[in-house]
Amino acid sequence: MNYKAKGFEDYVKEETEPFLKGNKLLTPEMVIERLGITKRQLQELTRGENPHGLFLPAIRLGKKTIRYRMIDVLRLEFESQQISHTKF
Repeated sequence: MNYKAKGFEDYVKEETEPFLKGNKLLTPEMVIERLGITKRQLQELTRGENPHGLFLPAIRLGKKTIRYRMIDVLRLEFESQQISHTKF
């Protein structure tokens, strides 16, 4: 993915400092809490059905186990801020 916005790298660096290095995987509950959204809104983001065109890729680890990469959640936060502070 090519992020042309210069501020994205700075945003990611600032937001990931408290976390361990590497690809941190988040549970759906962690993403819901971080973004302040409902389970249904998270499902819409994962399916690409968000009315603002936002998308959050998910990693399926098992039949019922889904995880989200921290970098993807940060990208989603950044993109949503660029859409004139739109809520999910």
